[in-house]
Amino acid sequence: LLDSQAQSVSLQAGYDQAKAYYDRQLKLYEADAGSQADLELATKSVKNARALISSVRAQIRQAEISVNTAQVNLGYTKIVAPIDGTVLSVVTKQGQTVNAAQIAPTIVTLGQLDRMTINAEIAEADVVHVSPGMVVYFTVLGSPEHRYYSALRSIQPAPTTFSSNAVSTTAISSAVYYYGIFDVDNRDGRLKTTMTANVSIVLAQALHVLSIPSSALGSRAVNGYYLVRVVGEYKKISNRTVMVGINDGARAQLLSGLKEGEKVVLGQIESLAATSTSSSTGARRSGAPRGASL
Repeated sequence: LLDSQAQSVSLQAGYDQAKAYYDRQLKLYEADAGSQADLELATKSVKNARALISSVRAQIRQAEISVNTAQVNLGYTKIVAPIDGTVLSVVTKQGQTVNAAQIAPTIVTLGQLDRMTINAEIAEADVVHVSPGMVVYFTVLGSPEHRYYSALRSIQPAPTTFSSNAVSTTAISSAVYYYGIFDVDNRDGRLKTTMTANVSIVLAQALHVLSIPSSALGSRAVNGYYLVRVVGEYKKISNRTVMVGINDGARAQLLSGLKEGEKVVLGQIESLAATSTSSSTGARRSGAPRGASL
């Protein structure tokens, strides 16, 4: 670019000289003091000088494009992190040749580990019962006694195996799962990326209510009532109709029909007293036995 600019200055000086010579020959010719041949020669020199200037200006524009292209390519050599985070893996080593002609190469993988996103696989039989905002909790394999609580942020509308050619007349042979997504704080760094989490979604809960084992429920009557066998005085067994609320398969909430302390029959021989509990019921484990990825 600098060489073309220098040539432009030189050619401009040559053009100015040719133009001055042309002006003198034109005055002499008009005063009948010069020949027509000298005027034609001066005209030719001016046109040649102007053509050379046009040519070098085109070279300058081409050189400027080359410089801009070189500057853009130089910018590609600067590796800038798009976010603040922790380096999870170094994909490209120092000194390795990187070819960015087709796709942008991955240099390192970054992650923001102070807040983790959990992708819980929810089976299609369960996904119709859940919605964003529901309470969720999960445990990890290394610490099954510690529960992490959060709220369901969203549910992906497409299954985990969805692709652009997923629409097909061929029957799907494998189970279908949908990602339920939620976040949890991880400032202490206990959770690591790609860990397996056992996730439960709370569909409903009742605290400090009367409940009995679900196995004590007999046949279902109309309007949500169940028959329960109650152990009375002198161990006499009688049938009682009870109204049940939340039933998670392990324990059932009692709305009416029994009082605290009464005994109910489980199966044929076992009896338990109805007790007041303070545990949550109605938790459904999503996608068991499959896990979820942090």
